[in-house]
Amino acid sequence: MTVPDLINGLFELFGGVLLCLNIRRLYRDKTLKGVSWIPVAFFAAWGFWNLYFYPAVGCWLSFAGGTVVVTANSIWLAMVWWYWWKPRHHALVGQRLKITGGSQDGEEFTVKEVREETIAIGSPSDEIRQEVDQDILAKLEAAHFSPETCRSVAELLAAGERLKRKAEEMSDAHP
Repeated sequence: MTVPDLINGLFELFGGVLLCLNIRRLYRDKTLKGVSWIPVAFFAAWGFWNLYFYPAVGCWLSFAGGTVVVTANSIWLAMVWWYWWKPRHHALVGQRLKITGGSQDGEEFTVKEVREETIAIGSPSDEIRQEVDQDILAKLEAAHFSPETCRSVAELLAAGERLKRKAEEMSDAHP
């Protein structure tokens, strides 16, 4: 142990404790506004480097303090991701989607219901994709869902429609 290692280790430790205030605030607010996650990700990456570097140069107190910083930054980043992802996911899963065209015209399903029914179905054809209610996709886009998510919903809906058609065909063939 050297004096510079002791001082740096205390700075790291105190910094990690202060970062826990950010975790507590984010937990309380459940949303992040006015702050970018990018600098925190950079300093978390630097912190992970320090977890390699400090032992390599024999700075064990700095390493101990650095673990607190890396842990706090990592928890905060995970929480930012969770609070960003969770409302989008739950809004999408609970959204009622209307199927248009085909035998199930006007019938509504949740994304979860369609997803559960279409696990074994392959990628639907372009013809079936065109049957998806464009109003629902527009609503998803207006709610700031990514284009990839909107396409996934369209594919799930189309696959659900195809599954329902196959089920009807099978029940008609085997009364």
